[in-house]
Amino acid sequence: MQEEGQWGRFAGRPNLSLIGMPGCGKSTVARQLSEILGVPYVDTDKVIVSRYGQSIAEIFATQGEEVFRRLESAVLAEVLAGEGQIVATGGGCVERPENRRLLQQRSFVVWLDPPLPMLLSRLRQETDRPLLAKGDPGLVMEQLNRRRRPLYRFADLHLAIGREGSSGAVGRLAALFSMARSSD
Repeated sequence: MQEEGQWGRFAGRPNLSLIGMPGCGKSTVARQLSEILGVPYVDTDKVIVSRYGQSIAEIFATQGEEVFRRLESAVLAEVLAGEGQIVATGGGCVERPENRRLLQQRSFVVWLDPPLPMLLSRLRQETDRPLLAKGDPGLVMEQLNRRRRPLYRFADLHLAIGREGSSGAVGRLAALFSMARSSD
């Protein structure tokens, strides 16, 4: 387990948060990185599902996207009040300016950015992505990517993901954290 306060010395912020498009690997990277670094991770989508007893798709269907985004913002604020954790966010949390501000204040923010064809390949097997149920997944992802890409640019680190996938991202972030820690 890392000593308390080491995350605070990591770029002067208490948490590490992962942002990016649906299917980019935020949850996988958070879980694997947490195991390597010995710090907890929180997946905001899982917190929402656990707390409200409905899947994200069910919340979208029964209450609408706006209600889901309010729940997401509340959970994000609660989670980021903590320290020393890796946070996997929902892909759309960056659409609210207050979420971007909070992420900047309380986290070192990493944008996981695989190419669109890789995202589509990963998401083709998934059935629980409500925004992709609105039509052709390829077209929906292109539209989401076009709308969200400028919003992700506030991140402290843009991590392009290639063939190495999530495991390569985990390795690069673990090395970065180790270098930052050793320079303390």
